[in-house]
Amino acid sequence: MFGDAMQYAGLLFIVGLALVVIFVARKRKVPVALIDAHRFGILNPKAGAAAPIVAEDTAALTAVLGPPVQASGTPPQCDVLFLYCDIAPDGRIQGSNSGLREIIRDSGASVVVVASENGGDSYVAAGKKREYGRANLVLTMQRRGQVQQPDHLKLYVTLQNLALLAAELL
Repeated sequence: MFGDAMQYAGLLFIVGLALVVIFVARKRKVPVALIDAHRFGILNPKAGAAAPIVAEDTAALTAVLGPPVQASGTPPQCDVLFLYCDIAPDGRIQGSNSGLREIIRDSGASVVVVASENGGDSYVAAGKKREYGRANLVLTMQRRGQVQQPDHLKLYVTLQNLALLAAELL
């Protein structure tokens, strides 16, 4: 019973924090990126080399994000993009003519997950600041077994829906 109360209090805290952030952002006239369609995309320049991982992740994520739009060349238009690629130490994405920021810009994604393992130096080189291609990035250093349906993505989708509701009310 105490555990349920703590979970409820934690959820209320997160919702309250989200509302405060939205309120402050609206007062400052800072654009807030909201996801309303939850379009889920997969870009796999590695092609067959990443096929087993892509299939595993797709099975786990489809229940939360819906069926993905998949591509191996041009990035799909989406809100959440899972990118399966090898990043060279100089930041180039192998198997692609585009860099990380260009892929983010072309996909229109607000959240980008580089789901393949890459080194920290490669991520630093690939993520150099540009005037375009801004998104929330999740960078994979080491995959740890099979992907389960992630609870943090369910919470993320719930918070996005709350943010939409708050934007309508404020």
